[in-house]
Amino acid sequence: MEKKIRTLIKDSMINKDKVALTTYKSILENAQKLAKDKKEDVNDSYIITSIKKEIKQLEDLLSYCKEGTDKYAETKRKIDIATSLLPQMTSEDEILDYLTSNKVEKNMGLCMRVLKVKFKDTLDGKIASQVVKKYINS
Repeated sequence: MEKKIRTLIKDSMINKDKVALTTYKSILENAQKLAKDKKEDVNDSYIITSIKKEIKQLEDLLSYCKEGTDKYAETKRKIDIATSLLPQMTSEDEILDYLTSNKVEKNMGLCMRVLKVKFKDTLDGKIASQVVKKYINS
């Protein structure tokens, strides 16, 4: 994934696409910082965490931008660019199927822990939390 982002950075430089370039660079820099803090090499997990963090920051910024302005359009495009890098997230059905087929105890903390171990970076915490609540109440 790191090679893919580095290639996208080069392509953005060649195409003189500053919005994409800054987005890719920011993601890679954040991933490198996370890896450096843990004294490890950059891996897909750090990159995915960095992408999610970047999307969250951009969405917060988007809430302060007026719709129709250049800044709004640029921020929206950055979100789309970052989102396109994320791997396919685990669906609600997959989460529920996993919980029911493995007969996981109906305990919020336990269910979330099991899901995080099983699905790692492809798990969206919000969606997982909603599915676990449905599972517990069923």
